Amino acid sequence: MTIKELEARSGMTRANIRFYEQEGLLTPQRLDNGYRSYSEEDLATLQRIRLLRLLGLSLEELRALQKGEQTLSAALTAQLTVLEQQAQDTQQRLALCRALQQDGTDYASLDAQHWLETLEAQQSAPAEDTVEKVRSPIRRLFARIFDFLLYKVLWLLVLPLLLHRSLNGSSGTVWSLLADIAALGTMVLAEPLLLRLLGTTAGKWLLGLSVSAAGGGKLTYTDGLCRTCFALWYGSGCGLPVYMFFPLYRRYYECIEGKTLPWEEESDLSLKGEKPWRIAAYAIAVIALLFALSSGISASHAPPHTGELTVAEFAENFNHYADYHDVESGFRLDEQGHWTAQVTSSGETVQAGESRRRNDFIYTETFDGKVQTVRFTQEWINDERFLPTFQNMMIVSAYAFAQAQDPTPLSDKELSDIAVEIARRPFESFDFTAHGVRITFTLTHSGYLVAEASGVMAPDPNAEETYCKMDFTVAKISAPTA
Repeated sequence: MTIKELEARSGMTRANIRFYEQEGLLTPQRLDNGYRSYSEEDLATLQRIRLLRLLGLSLEELRALQKGEQTLSAALTAQLTVLEQQAQDTQQRLALCRALQQDGTDYASLDAQHWLETLEAQQSAPAEDTVEKVRSPIRRLFARIFDFLLYKVLWLLVLPLLLHRSLNGSSGTVWSLLADIAALGTMVLAEPLLLRLLGTTAGKWLLGLSVSAAGGGKLTYTDGLCRTCFALWYGSGCGLPVYMFFPLYRRYYECIEGKTLPWEEESDLSLKGEKPWRIAAYAIAVIALLFALSSGISASHAPPHTGELTVAEFAENFNHYADYHDVESGFRLDEQGHWTAQVTSSGETVQAGESRRRNDFIYTETFDGKVQTVRFTQEWINDERFLPTFQNMMIVSAYAFAQAQDPTPLSDKELSDIAVEIARRPFESFDFTAHGVRITFTLTHSGYLVAEASGVMAPDPNAEETYCKMDFTVAKISAPTA
């Protein structure tokens, strides 16, 4: 039978039953799936325990009876002596109450010392044997939130390295969702193992919580897996938007009322004191996780080469940022800094094509081969093609050059500012500095219609001639421009 059936038939609560399992007075059978199965003999054992505890026998005496170290007759004889003494104490107290009442003494003139000398110490009846129920729903929720945050941060640090993609911008939302799913899967697999080995998790340990099997000891991996899955679904709806608030609300009040939660059928939760320092430690740990995430993302955004760059190093930086932000499809630089066919991670070769022809960069170098300026210029005369803005190429070039010029990496805000400065004026000239680098763009055109929404310039069908020249330069401020 299940523990619910045993509760109903024995008249004892789940907390009573689990207490006696922990004390070793009840040893139910374990099924292959790890769950407990209670027999008729277990029911009879519980009923004997309940009766003898009502008679006042101690747990030590019950153990001695079960092991055959003491006979029931001897135990009852000893308990009769105790009960008779208690009955005598009760009669003495009754007699004392009557004597006080008959004496007619008021409270102010009561000679307590006289009466105390005639009264022996009283013994209270034993309290009900139960496992102390841990309520603290907020503490329990925040422990699970920390565990999930820990796994998510780890995945957010790993994903940029594995996928070579930025977690910023529009793609950042996608990777964040992917990290949520990966974190959820990691929690399902890792938490049962931690409970099996340590009896706790990082979040639970910080807040003083630990989990044990209902009969004592560590949970099996199977029980831990069931507990984790049930807790995620019945406790928070696996984080599903809107729906998650319904199980959270319900479980909160069940926990406050001391009810057994759906995932606690085969486990017990204990709390090692609500120490104030645990809250401080929790806050520090959360801050440390967020700092690690910020540092990790910044590190993943760093270019392969910093300081004074050669043409080959600039080209490698350019390709790094083009891959990282998944832009400039079909355009990559070779070691000489010339445009070359792009080979994707799947091995596919992407050609730029004649319709997308662009000029090579022009590099100004020092005598020892260090790049001082990188310039891109292109001119169209009576060209009937639509002309692009080359914004992605300019942004990636600025990142590849400016990020390398100072030992201090560009912050996310500085990177964002560079992109905004370049992208917000697609068909206007600009001139600004960032991280020790001057970034300029000059546009001259006639006979073209500007379509900012689509990011192209189209030849005006009414114009007799068309002309356009673009000139983009990134240069060290201390160096002369090309």
